[in-house]
Amino acid sequence: MKASADFFYASTNENVMCADGKERVVGDEQYLNRLQEFLATKFAKSSSRDLLRSELELLSVFARRLNDVASKGVHGEVSPEEAKQGLLGLYWFLFNVTSRLQRESS
Repeated sequence: MKASADFFYASTNENVMCADGKERVVGDEQYLNRLQEFLATKFAKSSSRDLLRSELELLSVFARRLNDVASKGVHGEVSPEEAKQGLLGLYWFLFNVTSRLQRESS
């Protein structure tokens, strides 16, 4: 997910005024903030954008939980099924983003 954020919205050491009017940190480790801001600024408000944002929110929750499990050390291993679920979720999110980008550029 971080690599996706790096690709779509570069990090910065300065706080950024986001599309929702709130100031946020969008540094290297705040990749979820950067992905959210990318969606908010790149795509016009629509039900399609709202679906992408919802998809990102669910993926973010899943990624945070996987990270929490993995951070617990030896007793908190991520199963292959959980890892695959996260990978597939990321794949579909990126598929939907790139499809939308292609539609808007044509």
